[in-house]
Amino acid sequence: IIHLQDVETRDISEKKTESQCGIKISIVLVKMTAPGGSIIQFACAPGYRAADGYDQERNGLYTKYLLKHIARPKVEINLIFRRITRDVFEESKEKQKPYINGGLMTEEPIYLSAGDSKDGKNLSI
Repeated sequence: IIHLQDVETRDISEKKTESQCGIKISIVLVKMTAPGGSIIQFACAPGYRAADGYDQERNGLYTKYLLKHIARPKVEINLIFRRITRDVFEESKEKQKPYINGGLMTEEPIYLSAGDSKDGKNLSI
């Protein structure tokens, strides 16, 4: 579990874009550094934009694949993140690549629920 007050942020760039309505919007992108013992996956790498569901879908591209992969039982969290990255990168035609930052400090596999592990002893979130 990551508490937002424990996450270090810093500005890395400021981009100005023009929306579909012709209104100028300033977007500040930040890089977050995960505290030791944690892992964060972002919808896209710093300096890039994510597809946020502007087409006909309810969710953005990252959320679409996050929901798909976290629903599968008995899958370790790092494998879930790698699958999300692969699917988002492919569907976006290499325009969006999720970004992972973290430093997990355990040798034990991490599952999204304790019931997902084979022996019931693995760590869960």
